[in-house]
Formats: sequence, structure tokens, C-alpha cells
Amino acid sequence: MSLLGKLFAASAGTEGTSERLEKEFFDSLRQKNGVYKTTYPHRLDDLNAKMAIYLPACRPLQLLDVGISSGVSTLEWAHALEAARIDFRMTGIDLTIGGLLVSFGERLHAVLDNAKWPLMFEIDGHWVSNPPRKRHLMRHFFPLALIKCALSLWRRHYGEREIERVERILGMPTTTKAIHLVTPRLANHPRVTVREGNIRTASGLQGEFHVIRAANILNRGYFDDDTLTSMVQNLRSHLTPGGILAVCHTRDADGLNRATIFELGESNRFSVLTKMSGGSEIEDLILQLPASSLDSPITRQPAFTY
Repeated sequence: MSLLGKLFAASAGTEGTSERLEKEFFDSLRQKNGVYKTTYPHRLDDLNAKMAIYLPACRPLQLLDVGISSGVSTLEWAHALEAARIDFRMTGIDLTIGGLLVSFGERLHAVLDNAKWPLMFEIDGHWVSNPPRKRHLMRHFFPLALIKCALSLWRRHYGEREIERVERILGMPTTTKAIHLVTPRLANHPRVTVREGNIRTASGLQGEFHVIRAANILNRGYFDDDTLTSMVQNLRSHLTPGGILAVCHTRDADGLNRATIFELGESNRFSVLTKMSGGSEIEDLILQLPASSLDSPITRQPAFTY
């Protein structure tokens, strides 16, 4: 069985090898926007502990975690809440949650997003990002050319109702399997719903969440101030009155979490409850949001759905 086969065949409770494979997998999974789903366990533990002090008293808590990437940090947040015996329901969203695993024989495999864009390849047990790094391109030039040719032919024949169907492409038995592109341990958690979603668009879930966590997504390295303002306005529309918004950015140099935890108060304005390591770099934008009874996100399209 390929490494990808072992990873996606693993049960939700499997420890050890599957968690090691998960980390290696997400370190190689390059999304179309150029961002890797790299996972760093326990990097948000201090933020979770700080947020626990300010959680609203209502139960069950309705929680939204945005930009969850591999889902490892979302799972750790859920575990922390369970350890504290807090009744909750959590929704985790990311641009890329579902995908396809396409296998050509035993040696060549590709992971695609739902738009059929290749995110990574497995060649003879080696994981290769797309586009390949220079060392991988030199080492696997001919197998990469073969798998790309096979994918081109596969796209002509593949239909949405043909998942699990076996056919032959370039003489190789070919299978297609729907997969989650988050840790299986999160996808199978009974209190967590995992969905594809875009924080730049409306969702139909406005006003439903008591707490929203936005870690390593709202920062000036990714977006300009106008876009960040629209995103925060959209998130604000999903909070209940008195709800909590936590915005955090983990510094690459030292792993330090710079975060601000806000409360949504009267006139639909945010105020600061507490800070970590000097606070969020976009704290000023959030505090300057105009008071509004109804936010208007930049795009009105269903978003937090599969």
C-alpha cells in the first residue's frame, strides 16, 4: 500500500505512525494559492488557555474556527474544551477541505482539490509538492511527466459518479477516491463539523457563534487593509451579541503568538479583553470598524458549506 493509502486508511484514533505521516503529508501539500497546509502541534495552546478565561457562559458554546488548514490546531482546541468539561459545538472552515486521491497502479498517485488541481504527488513512496521543488524535479522528472500525462487523460474520462470505479489509463489500473484534506481525527470528531468556506463571503450562519478564532489567517502578509476590514466585518456578522473574537498571528522567527481577544459590545463595536505578546497586528483595524447593525460582506454567496 502507498503512503497515501496508509494515511487515509488510518482510523481516527490511530496514534504514532499515522500522526507522523500526517505531518509529512501536510508539509508537502501545496494549495493552489501557494500556501502549504503545514502543521505544528500545540502552537496555539497558550491562546486556547487565554481564551478559556473569557468564554461566554451559555451552553452549548457555538464555536467557529476559520482557516483551519490541516485541522490539527482545531482538534487540539476541541480536546482542551473537552478536558475542561465544556459543552460545545464547533465548526471548522478552510478554503480546501475535500479532495480526490487518484492512483495509477501501485507507484503513482496524485492528491487533487475539488477543482481537480493537483496539490501533491506520490512517486514510489516519495511525496512531491506541486509545482515540484527543484530537487524533486531532477530526481523524478520522467515519473512526473508520466503522472501529468495520465492526469490529463483521466480528466477526460472522470465523472462525479465514478468515484471508486477502476479503469485503465496508459495501461495502468486507475482508481479515484474522495478524501478529506484535514486530519481524519478531526473529520471524525463528534462535536466538530468541517466545511469548506471562505471568510470573504457570507454563509447563512450569521449571528450563530459565541466564539470565533482566526489564527494565522488575518494578517498583512496575506491581505491588504481593505480586504482585512471586509473579512473582519464578515466575521463580526457571524457573532452573537457579546461574542468573542480571537485574532492571532504566530511569528515564524520564534513561534511567539501575537494575539488580541475582543468582545463584541454595544453598537456592534469591538473592545479589547486581553492581549498576548503585544497583541494582533490588525488590532487597530478591528477597533476602528464602524458601528453597524448589519454587516455587508464583499460577496453574497453561500460559503460555509461542502
